[in-house]
Amino acid sequence: MGTTVLDPSSNLLLASLPRRVNRRLAGALESARLKKGQRLIEVGLCPDHVYFPGRRTVILLERPSEESEGLGICAVGREGVVGADAALGDGVACYRAVAPFGGESLRLPTKAFKAAVARHAGFMGQVLRHSQFLLFFATQVALCHRFHRLDRHLASWILNLHELAGPRELPITHDSLAGNLGVRRVGVTQAAGSLQAAGFIRYRWGKLTVLDRRGLIDFACVCYLKVSEARHRFLGASHDGG
Repeated sequence: MGTTVLDPSSNLLLASLPRRVNRRLAGALESARLKKGQRLIEVGLCPDHVYFPGRRTVILLERPSEESEGLGICAVGREGVVGADAALGDGVACYRAVAPFGGESLRLPTKAFKAAVARHAGFMGQVLRHSQFLLFFATQVALCHRFHRLDRHLASWILNLHELAGPRELPITHDSLAGNLGVRRVGVTQAAGSLQAAGFIRYRWGKLTVLDRRGLIDFACVCYLKVSEARHRFLGASHDGG
């Protein structure tokens, strides 16, 4: 894992903390450049670090199973933190955390993170609010997996990733989308084809571009707007990759 210089203000949760808290964290915070597809946390293992994604960085939380290499649970961007639940619970992760597009992140050793939230009630409060949002996100995605039409479900999933990653090409394959949505690859190919035919997206050679965001929002199931509204309600976060 390479290192890079990253300002704590690039992560909105860290930026919301009082300066005195960030000054105390400065000695333990590490900058990391994440590779495309890098696995940061694995199911059943104790995370060494807690991650705070930077601008336009997405960390995807997945749950592998016999039926899927990685069913998508939810996604975290610069508004939040990954690994906090394991650090504050029994120390064991119940999901896999992946950086699907690469990017930049700050990270804290798990021990330093636990000490910091124990020392600063405001820090703990922010982490708990983010955990509440992730529970909402994961619950909404579970409902979407079960009840919504695949093309509309795919549209909502793409919009969630696009909101966090910003207006750029998403290097993502049909195989990974099928795994995240818990469906066969042929289903994703057909659904993506219909979105492309409608002019909402362009997909070629493993790269997906949103061409008509407003149209895609109107077409998608209600889940994208529910998650986006919850992000603002719980966290006051605004994205579009900023």
